Amino acid sequence: MSSIVKQLQEEACNTNTKLLDLLRKALLIANKLKLIEFEQWVKQELSGYTDKKLIREYRIANCEIKANVPGQGWQTLYFPNRKDELMVKRVPIMQSISELQELRGTSKELIMPLRGVELQILQNTFKTNSEITRFIPNTAIDKICEAVKTTILEWALQLESEGILGEGISFTVQERNIASNNLSIQIEHFHGILGNIDNSIVTQELKLDIKKNSFSDLENALKNYGFDNVDIQDLIEAIKSDPQPTQTNMFGEKINSWIGKILTKITTGILNLPVEIVSSVAVNAILKFYGF
Repeated sequence: MSSIVKQLQEEACNTNTKLLDLLRKALLIANKLKLIEFEQWVKQELSGYTDKKLIREYRIANCEIKANVPGQGWQTLYFPNRKDELMVKRVPIMQSISELQELRGTSKELIMPLRGVELQILQNTFKTNSEITRFIPNTAIDKICEAVKTTILEWALQLESEGILGEGISFTVQERNIASNNLSIQIEHFHGILGNIDNSIVTQELKLDIKKNSFSDLENALKNYGFDNVDIQDLIEAIKSDPQPTQTNMFGEKINSWIGKILTKITTGILNLPVEIVSSVAVNAILKFYGF
């Protein structure tokens, strides 16, 4: 009987092979060899990701931010500086390979609407009430699919180099033992293609120890991330003035005004903080204060 590992190599080199079929065969091999981490990665590619922390660099796409301007249609938004632009335009792609391939065949670009706090922040930044959406080119989908296919090929080649070939869909006890003790065939070995999770924009943990309705916790948390006392006190006054929100994406007028003021200070260079501090730290701090 032929080797399933060599079959996988041949199919990974064949441009006519469907990526879903390739993933399913890789899933079978990983399961037979008890390579749990690799098996989990394949399942995520087949079913989609539910946790942004697991997204690697190859699944981060650069998008174009556009506003739907009345009478003009979709217009590209240009950011005040390159750093802020890159932080907003880098988007984690969570969809399964099958969903991505379907989108690739039916549209010229992947559209990801902005909602809630993210939308409010950009509307404040550009002083517009227009709908704002991310447009991701189909080339980003191609990049993901090619990275997955290349990873499977390199994995299959590494299996062969370690003496793991299989016969039909079976592996010997010796082959399974080699697999269980060999780090070079684990998914972590393929960072060069996929990128390290630790370098992804979506894995930065926020350490915000804020109890509900605790102004002192809020003040201390924001100080730790570089906000000055004047801005923090202004936020506290805004919270005291605004009504309690009933939804996470429905801040009051004063808080939205504060967010817009901070963004303006950042983009004009008055406040030396990256824009993602507002979109992640400040917003999440406010949500924690309210108990969300």
